[in-house]
Amino acid sequence: MKKLVVFFILIFYSNLYALTLEDAIDYGIKNYNLLAEQKYKKDASLLRYKASLDPYYPYLDIGIGYSNYINSHINPAIDNKGFYSGSLSLGYKIYEPRREHQKNNQQYVYLYEKYQIDVIKNDLIKLIKDYYYKAVSDREIAKIREESYQLAQKIYELSKAKFEVGIARISEVSQSRVNLENSKMELLNAKAALAKSLSDLSSLIALEVKPEDLLDGLSIFSIPVAEEELRKLAVERRPEIIKELINEKRLEVERRLTRADFYPSITASLIYRRYDDKFFPSPDESRFDINLTYNVFSGFGKFYRMDASKLEMEAQKKRLDETKRNIYLEIKKNYIDMDTAFQRIKAAEDILAAAEKTYEQTYEEYRIGRGDILNLIQSELNLASARIQKVNAFYLLYQAKNSLERAVGLTNIEELK
Repeated sequence: MKKLVVFFILIFYSNLYALTLEDAIDYGIKNYNLLAEQKYKKDASLLRYKASLDPYYPYLDIGIGYSNYINSHINPAIDNKGFYSGSLSLGYKIYEPRREHQKNNQQYVYLYEKYQIDVIKNDLIKLIKDYYYKAVSDREIAKIREESYQLAQKIYELSKAKFEVGIARISEVSQSRVNLENSKMELLNAKAALAKSLSDLSSLIALEVKPEDLLDGLSIFSIPVAEEELRKLAVERRPEIIKELINEKRLEVERRLTRADFYPSITASLIYRRYDDKFFPSPDESRFDINLTYNVFSGFGKFYRMDASKLEMEAQKKRLDETKRNIYLEIKKNYIDMDTAFQRIKAAEDILAAAEKTYEQTYEEYRIGRGDILNLIQSELNLASARIQKVNAFYLLYQAKNSLERAVGLTNIEELK
């Protein structure tokens, strides 16, 4: 009964510290500094948008003043006299041609910053997936190097045993010893590469990750949709395209903003005023004003700004087309990379099957005295290389998958099934 309890405790703790790819992405999104920075920028742009609503509200001004007439040629009786004033004015801009466009402009700036979060998030998710699967592949390569070291040790022990009974030369022992040391060196390199890839992942998600924590592995999969369908999805989901569409609308608003310089503004105000030579003035007046202001001429800048806004809109259309072209090209290349990776995996599996068979044959031939030590060592090296080649083929497949998912704007393309 105690053994059973211990067994379940071990299972519980192994699952507790297991890190799936989804978990790694969640940790990364919570702790990524650039993402947090962009969220602050988004919140700041939202506050600027709210600030742009001020022209829709009435304004209330309070004024307090003091005037001293040092020398008046109009009315000498007030020479060297001080006058105090106080005023209260309530006004509203009945018509202001710029305020609607300024508000809309700030709204599009906010939306632009908002979708920039999705851009950073997509880049982050791809980076986490690349680091995660790199760590998984390096872990598998380290296991292969460990097994290769054990095989090299087995070959060394066999050659030494054959030498001791007089059926092998000392050179065979030396060659197998050199192969053993080389295998040890490759094992050390593989462990160092694994430690570095785990450091990359740990730093990115702000969580210490160990080799045994990585739960997801490398396995074959299929793409559920065609390339043309992915291109359509990219136009709908890719935040870079949405950002450029928002920027196009923002430039349209700016064009309207330049045209607003050609319209007048109308302001109505109610003013209450007191003015006297006493500190608390008693004479007062109330006044209602309505003003229409129109700029007749202040240079040619407003004409140039209007023409410049038209050119900026044309430039933005080209930028949008170029963004789409790059994304379509990205999808095309990643599709080619995935197709090539599938073929690499098939070739790597065939090579591995042949390498395993060759190693078994050469080992048995050397064991019974009919084979050569160099052939055996080479077959062992070929076997390790074939195993690593298969792992690398899977890693390249997942790299292409990660890039394709980023190009389309998806977290997992298999969700489209």
